[in-house]
Amino acid sequence: RFHETTKTCFKRSLKIAEESYYYTLRDIILFLENAAANVVEYRMKVLELKLTAVVEQDKAALKSYLMGEISTCPQIDLAVAASYVVEKEAEVKPVRKSKSSSHSSERKSIIPTSEKLDKQRERNIEWLNKKSKLYENAVNSTSSTFADKLEELKLLRKNMKRKSMEGGGDEADEKSLDKAFITLDREVLAKLRGDEVPSQTRSSVLSAPGADFQLVLKLFNDRILRPKENDKHGSKKPSHASTSSHRSSSAGSSNSTAITPDKPSVGRVIPIIIVPSALTSFISTINIADFLTTGTYMLPEDKRKEPGVKAERTLMVSRTLHSGAIQMYKVVDDPSKLSESDWGRVAAVFVTGQLWQFKGWNAGKYSSPVTLFQSVLGVHLTLDDRAVDATIQSWNCKVLKVNKFKQHLNAGACKEFWTYLDDFIRINKPHLASSGPSTASKK
Repeated sequence: RFHETTKTCFKRSLKIAEESYYYTLRDIILFLENAAANVVEYRMKVLELKLTAVVEQDKAALKSYLMGEISTCPQIDLAVAASYVVEKEAEVKPVRKSKSSSHSSERKSIIPTSEKLDKQRERNIEWLNKKSKLYENAVNSTSSTFADKLEELKLLRKNMKRKSMEGGGDEADEKSLDKAFITLDREVLAKLRGDEVPSQTRSSVLSAPGADFQLVLKLFNDRILRPKENDKHGSKKPSHASTSSHRSSSAGSSNSTAITPDKPSVGRVIPIIIVPSALTSFISTINIADFLTTGTYMLPEDKRKEPGVKAERTLMVSRTLHSGAIQMYKVVDDPSKLSESDWGRVAAVFVTGQLWQFKGWNAGKYSSPVTLFQSVLGVHLTLDDRAVDATIQSWNCKVLKVNKFKQHLNAGACKEFWTYLDDFIRINKPHLASSGPSTASKK
């Protein structure tokens, strides 16, 4: 009998603390007991019993060796195996006491000479080498069989591709070819996926700690649940004309030419856009009107150099919609002067990336960017040759990039802003897009 902590000659492929490790009898027994268990259950039992786990590289060879399918494998250390045999033969063998030495307390032992030990060691090493060669031949045979299957699979794929390009051939041949292809493909995939451990499942991939799916729920209620309830109550569907008018107005565009529309004004609530008051910001009240109406961009310091240009704390920006209606927007750079009702009309805010920008907003309710961007569209405007700050990337805000020289690119950035704003208002603040008092009555 051997103790369960006795080390075997089966060497672990991965070293422990940069030292070679040989599996103990208890390690191997636990592996055999859990051969059918999955990796997680096996690892938990190993930790519970404080043993050493058999690594994936050794499982197949160890199992085949123990089941008698192979006689040896590369993980078996020949020198250690030979030393085990020598040590076994070198153990002291007790001899029966003779009558003449019945009163003697000493026992005679037969100890082999060093010459016999050397010969036995050589025989053991020779035997293990033969078994190792047999194992290598078996491995090479398996590898060649698998390689042959891969080549056969490639050939089947080429034949299927050729027949599909020709568009002809016997239907029976095609069906048999498909069946053979699928069968061989499954065999190859089973071989490749034999040692795979899935890192994610269809259930675990849906787990997102800290994620907020309120937007998805709101979209479901607005687009699916409410229309079904309206149909049940017999509500009238809007006419095609009104539906197309609503879509065109929500899609919006920034018209740079002085076109007199069919509808000079539209009764809508005036949304508010907040811009930074810092001199280092790339957008402010001094250059936002040109950007939002004409799609052109100029640095604030360059804009101030133009004659007759003055910085305003508040200004109105008009926008011509596709329907020909005019929508007004109020731009401010001092949020402290906004009332509680004004904050309900705030639709967008241009951010610089500094937390002090939000200090005291709406009596402290919007001092945190996380809370602010749940109710207001966050936008960060920067130059296209500058990297976006890590703080901005961690916030729930859109990034617009402009160029100081290529104005055609800036027009695209302007269009992006209006698209972001229209989508945000339609989903989060539909009261800003609904009909209300005339534009002149809300300042």
